[in-house]
Amino acid sequence: IVGAAPECRLFIAKGLGDDGSGSNEGIARCVDWLVSCKVHIISMSLGGPSNSTILKRAIDNALSKGIIVVAASGNEGPRSNTVGYPARFLADNPMGLSVGSINRMLELSRFSSRGEQVDVTAPGERVTVSHPPNIIAVLDGTSFACPIVAGIVALALAAGVPADQVCQRIRETVIDLGPPGKDVGYGYGLVDP
Repeated sequence: IVGAAPECRLFIAKGLGDDGSGSNEGIARCVDWLVSCKVHIISMSLGGPSNSTILKRAIDNALSKGIIVVAASGNEGPRSNTVGYPARFLADNPMGLSVGSINRMLELSRFSSRGEQVDVTAPGERVTVSHPPNIIAVLDGTSFACPIVAGIVALALAAGVPADQVCQRIRETVIDLGPPGKDVGYGYGLVDP
């Protein structure tokens, strides 16, 4: 398996337990640590329904330092207005992207959260991934669409696109799917590297 940007250096911050649970405070500490490492991109394949002042402060700090934050919108579809946090903090932010999921037929994934906060979509169904302990798995979720977009962000930065222009460039170069223009499911559309 080759990732979207295989020559990147990765900094891994584990904010959730092995069972997938955790706290906003723990996730905020991870974001703060990544900021201290001077990373260029933070990819967040996690989320939840609770607004958190401490998590928003950490995300806002990262954005203010010029770090691009990419977050999974969540898997609470098909109901409307279900985008989780921290993705909800990123809508139309010049330094952030909230990511929904599509399938191989370019249809919005049934599970993908909907809301005005969705910026873009990427493949999130039947994604082949390496999975602990040492296997290859095929999984679904906006958590798998999110790193694809983060990889595209990395490629844009490597190509010399200024960090403060990357997210807007990605929004402007999507393949528009669903209703014309931005909508609550696809956002601006499918990322098109």
